[in-house]
Amino acid sequence: MNAFANASRTGVIVLSAAVCTSHAAGAAPTTARTRTLDIRHVAIDLRFDWQARQAIGNSTITLSLRRATDTVNLDAGHLAIESIALANGKPLRFAYDGSDAAGRQWAMQALVKRAQAPAAGAALRTDLAAALRDVIAGPHHWRVRFNALTQLATLLTPADPQQPAALDEPTTQLLLQVIRDERSWLRTAALRALGLSRDARHAPLYRRQLTDASDRVVNAAAIALGRSGSPSAFEALMALPAKPSWKNQSLISALNGLKELGDPRGAELANTALADLTSARWTLATPVWDFRIAAADTLAALKRTDAAVPMILDRFDAALAEGEVNDIFSNLLLLATLADRRAERVFPVLKQRFAGDDNALKAVESYEKQLADNLGSR
Repeated sequence: MNAFANASRTGVIVLSAAVCTSHAAGAAPTTARTRTLDIRHVAIDLRFDWQARQAIGNSTITLSLRRATDTVNLDAGHLAIESIALANGKPLRFAYDGSDAAGRQWAMQALVKRAQAPAAGAALRTDLAAALRDVIAGPHHWRVRFNALTQLATLLTPADPQQPAALDEPTTQLLLQVIRDERSWLRTAALRALGLSRDARHAPLYRRQLTDASDRVVNAAAIALGRSGSPSAFEALMALPAKPSWKNQSLISALNGLKELGDPRGAELANTALADLTSARWTLATPVWDFRIAAADTLAALKRTDAAVPMILDRFDAALAEGEVNDIFSNLLLLATLADRRAERVFPVLKQRFAGDDNALKAVESYEKQLADNLGSR
């Protein structure tokens, strides 16, 4: 952790930190370094959150400088630093530095969580955004920078995620630079963050990214394009499934983008995808991987489930009659995702069908709750 100050004499720094009570096993010992200061005294005032396994409080460090410096380096492994100030209350800018990638990730998550709390001030969010930008732009391992981009997006997400995020100019320019210069993982994270702005001015950039070789980048660009609300978005997203991809990931990206765009014309592609029983697909129970679930998710968001629900109910009835358990639960997931009250009729039947099978009943109850939750939110 680096604290920045114009320091040339003995001073006091106050740190407010959330501290993990356990330390990673097998951590490498610290090595000797050339000293620029001597720590004279450390006073620690802590309170403990036993449930979260954290110690939270203030550490007042009295130090004397051995030579003039504008930077003070302190070990801060597994600490989440909220603020640093001189004894007179003057705040100091600070940043994390070091090779403890896991500790850095933990600290970033803890700080973002704290900054999102209702009681957190705008100054903390501004300072944290600046610190995250420093990590993203710095010479760190790509995974550390990716994590910083992800946490920056979390920090920027409004309380109502349907509203545009306020991205300042330094953040916007950094994200544009990452999208232009970096490789797929970092570009994907930057596209996700920039897409939170819902700014149609970036639509040409998003459309260009739809031709990228990385399906990960394409998906992030499609979602960002949909969120932009650009008049050009619908045509570009409808053309996207024609782009060759592994197990129809281009189709999934198109559906994800159409869901965000909210254009009811997207229901045509979603219904076609939901009816498709032959194309290659992942059989993972998430719209991120399975285009049928992505199609159901899109139809629910567009409130265009009239044709889809009878089709899936017919499939469900056929699977039940044939005793195809995998198909029963696959169609049950689709019905819960579509969030239509016509699906409620299947649950009494399933509870009778699987009476005595505790595991199956738990799954049925889980999907019943999912349907109820989706109906409540939509």
